[in-house]
Amino acid sequence: MYSPFSYQELTHSPVHCVQVLAAFAAVQLLGQQAVPRLLNDVNANMLLVFLAANVLTGLINLSMDTLSVSDWTARGIVACYMLFLCSAANIAYRTKL
Repeated sequence: MYSPFSYQELTHSPVHCVQVLAAFAAVQLLGQQAVPRLLNDVNANMLLVFLAANVLTGLINLSMDTLSVSDWTARGIVACYMLFLCSAANIAYRTKL
């Protein structure tokens, strides 16, 4: 579908900024202050998640030629990557590492 607007015009337009501010204001007014569990887990163990992500990225890049894999294989790799990192963050949070 053709759009006469560029990506930057759509994401940095004043209308977009007002919509984002309105969404934040609505959340504040409704009192929904709960932080998602995964965000809380990652936030509590930022260094561990960062180091695990870097090591895992290196292992994946060394073990296969990531530029030549098919789309579905790449999606599977990213899904496993995210599952491992999210699980590691959750386990680290529960065990108080």
